[in-house]
Formats: sequence, C-alpha cells, structure tokens
Amino acid sequence: MKKPTKKQPYSTLIDDLASFIEQGRKAAARYVNTALVATYWLIGWRIVEYEQKGKERAEYGEVLLERLAKDLTNKFGKGFGRENLRLMRQF
Repeated sequence: MKKPTKKQPYSTLIDDLASFIEQGRKAAARYVNTALVATYWLIGWRIVEYEQKGKERAEYGEVLLERLAKDLTNKFGKGFGRENLRLMRQF
C-alpha cells in the first residue's frame, strides 16, 4: 500500500481500493475453503462412526449413503450426492 501524499490522483485511490477488495475476496475464499474441508471431514468421520457403531470395521451397504444423499440434498441442495458422501467418508 502506498503512503498517502498531499495530492494523490484519483486513480491511485481506485487502485488502492481495488487492491483491498481483491485481498479481502482472496482471504474470504481461503477461509471458506478451510471451513468446507473441515466440515466435509467431520461429515465423513460421523458417517464412519455411525456405520461402525464402535466396531473396528463397519457392516454396511450403500443403502445408508443413498438415504443420506436424498435427505441432505433435500435439505441443503447440491453437493451431497452419494458419490460426494462416499468421498467424505473415505477422507
């Protein structure tokens, strides 16, 4: 960021503000991505915990993922299909 002088041109103000906006947007995207990764990991962890019920290995079929995909998609929209939930579970 440039140090203000007595008389800066308007274009300098616009450039500085544009830089702030771009930096803010990039930071927001990083924070959102970090939160999403953590959320997806927790979803996968919780599915595994539910499936295993304390056992070392789960005794499950794809029925649970199908049901979860349907219910979560109805509640939250796209992004929670069976394949995405399978990947979250693997994560």
